[in-house]
Amino acid sequence: MTVRRGVGVAAIALLIGMNASAQFTPQNARVNALGGTFIMDDMNDVLRYAVFMDQYKDGAQATFNGPGPITGIKSIGDVLSVGVIANRGLLLNASFYQQGGLLLSTGVPTLPLALTAQNVPHLLLGIDVSVVSLGFDFFYEYASASYHNETTATPPVITDSRVRIHNPGGIASVLFGPEEIPIALKFGVGVPSISGKNDDGTTETKVESDKGIFIEAGGEVDLPAGDLHLTLGMDLIFENYAFSLNGADPATQYGNNRLAFYGGFEGDLFSAGKWGAMYDLYVVNGKTTTAVDTTRNRTLVQTLSGGIENIWTSVWIFDECFARGGLTFAMTTPSTYSRTAASINRQRQQTTYSNVIPTVGAGVKKSVFKLDVTLNPTAWTGAVAGPAVGMVTATVMF
Repeated sequence: MTVRRGVGVAAIALLIGMNASAQFTPQNARVNALGGTFIMDDMNDVLRYAVFMDQYKDGAQATFNGPGPITGIKSIGDVLSVGVIANRGLLLNASFYQQGGLLLSTGVPTLPLALTAQNVPHLLLGIDVSVVSLGFDFFYEYASASYHNETTATPPVITDSRVRIHNPGGIASVLFGPEEIPIALKFGVGVPSISGKNDDGTTETKVESDKGIFIEAGGEVDLPAGDLHLTLGMDLIFENYAFSLNGADPATQYGNNRLAFYGGFEGDLFSAGKWGAMYDLYVVNGKTTTAVDTTRNRTLVQTLSGGIENIWTSVWIFDECFARGGLTFAMTTPSTYSRTAASINRQRQQTTYSNVIPTVGAGVKKSVFKLDVTLNPTAWTGAVAGPAVGMVTATVMF
């Protein structure tokens, strides 16, 4: 069973991620080769639901492009597991850092460089008590800087400045239910905020958050459907924040939410293969509110994807060899809404239909080591070398 956020638009590139950070969810070579059909089980699922770390104990996975995410999990006895995820990407929408950083640079001009949000590794904790499994993902998105200058005059003129953006929080997930109908749920909270202070000995300026909340929730269930497995799920991210300069009421309030519903089937193919197909409906909303104006931007993305994978055992020096292929197709519909003192305006732009994008990949496994790649058949490096390699993911299961 897998829980994951919907695939983003496949317009010109292979896949354009949802979060968007959040990603939404970072991809790996195997999932991309399957056309982004990630209802098919993969260690990449841990990035969305920490509770799935129980299924990948004593393992590590790294995607080298980007760089991509690096996940490591170690069991401690039969009950506990600990892990880390590096290069996870930011959970918050980028607008939080853009708007917060803009106000900080305005209120604290002695710091010439804008803050850049940092990819701090996430810490994972898993607890398996047989009838139920728990998973916890602890994160701390953080960036800070400071400035101090003291003149040689008598008396000296001292300027002190400091700025900070951070988002501490955690996401708890649970897996329960009968083996044939597993249910996964998650809920997480973060407290995003900014703070800044500039004191030149004469004037003191303060920048701070007036409010800030980050909420992530979701759930997924696997259902038997004859010889197939039906997967249904949803994901939600909600953000709301505002900033204040010198204690004044915020001039602007910001809100973002991202909602995805997805479902699909997975089944066996031939004697040693499997296939999967899914539909994903993903909505991104951004809202900006001032005293008299409101602006909303909404993008609706519908994605159809499918993939097949076949396995051959005992091939040459390898224990297993894999061949994969997939397709992905997306429909994108943006819309805007604005309200001012003079008018109300609504616009829905035309729906953009992407090309149907084929994907191809391969993999090999030897003992505890597995290597997966995506391939580009249109870029051959030679008759013997074959097609160019795109994304590369390595997995080790001890």
